[in-house]
Amino acid sequence: MARPFVDEVEVIVQGGSGGDGCTAFERQPYNARGGPSGGDGGDGGSLFFKASSRKNTLSDFNHRKLLKAEDGTRGGPDRKKGQSGDDLVLKVPPGTIIYEASSNKLLGELLEAGDQLLIARGGDGGRGNRCFTTSRRQAPHFHELGAAGEHKKIRLELKLVADIGLIGYPNSGKSTLLDSLTGAHPEIASYPFTTINPNLGVLEKGFERMTICDIPGLVNNAHAGAGLGIKFLRHIARTTILVQLVDISAPTPVDDFKAIRHELKKYNPELLKKPTIIVCNKLDLVEPQEVDIFAEDISPAPGPVIGISAQTGENLKTLVESLWEIYNRSSDSQEPQPEDDQIRIVRLPAETPLEVIKQDDRFILRGDRVKELVNRFDLNNRDALSYVRQQLLEIGLHKKLEKAGCRPGDTVQIDDKEFEYTG
Repeated sequence: MARPFVDEVEVIVQGGSGGDGCTAFERQPYNARGGPSGGDGGDGGSLFFKASSRKNTLSDFNHRKLLKAEDGTRGGPDRKKGQSGDDLVLKVPPGTIIYEASSNKLLGELLEAGDQLLIARGGDGGRGNRCFTTSRRQAPHFHELGAAGEHKKIRLELKLVADIGLIGYPNSGKSTLLDSLTGAHPEIASYPFTTINPNLGVLEKGFERMTICDIPGLVNNAHAGAGLGIKFLRHIARTTILVQLVDISAPTPVDDFKAIRHELKKYNPELLKKPTIIVCNKLDLVEPQEVDIFAEDISPAPGPVIGISAQTGENLKTLVESLWEIYNRSSDSQEPQPEDDQIRIVRLPAETPLEVIKQDDRFILRGDRVKELVNRFDLNNRDALSYVRQQLLEIGLHKKLEKAGCRPGDTVQIDDKEFEYTG
């Protein structure tokens, strides 16, 4: 059974958590007082999205709402480092755009096959107790916990990458033309919205090829969501050439032509600047002069006007020649893009500084460093708690609290943990 076409989906992505460090001491026959030897935990795997030419829909993620890379394993005695978690590389179609779901912030685009984007970084492995030795702390009985991987909800949006986009009212003959030009064999019927998914085909000439996309859903007020509406208008933005089909046998072909142009303008005025061919279809049902009359009525036309019959094949050769001519001219005018084999990375936000907020009867501490300290150590361990207190002192926490009015006995909150301030 054919898989459904899916062009928008929300998922939760998470990098793997780092493995915990280890608390251990050397135990050797000739070294009764061996030093700390706890190894570091392995790093968590990161999560990537990669564009693949074998994918043309986002349906893989329809029933996979949580995507998580592998966790790192904990460290071991004798300085044994834990194993790092495997990265998770998820394949998506070229033309996939990734947004942060809550803020609608653009995280990145995967436009060409092979493009790869890091979306959720894995957490660092925790340090073993051997990393916390100092001249005054020669036998630390604590280790660092592994950091959690990045966690976020994202929206994947697919804009099909096609050279030519076929647009027009339902039943204007787009599917029939795509079949005639490329042999794509889309489902065709004589009722509105027979095409509910974009169909792709390939037109070849020697070693050259053009991809053609039949874009459904354009009716009056499509830009505002009417019919299939804005759901498919996004796919037009990625095309190089627009082929607007008009049913020349319809009662008002000029009005139909202008209505579609109006929808494009309302959605994005830049679409009207794309190279365009106006194709008067169903020539077999009217007199040939109807095309000339139509061309005069829409003058000045945004591009050449060609009469065809997608059903009988009449004048298709002329249309194909015009498509190749405009396509080659458009390709020559585009500036070559610099090659970039590097993996593109979503930049992590800058570290948030230490901040004290007084709220009711408590003082809330915010800042990446203090949050990391209380979450990456076992505060029930006296040695670990002593280390965390010393680190908080070194970053000036006590001075900031006292400046904010905090006094011994007051409640201090860091992340989801509460403490009594002792001064």
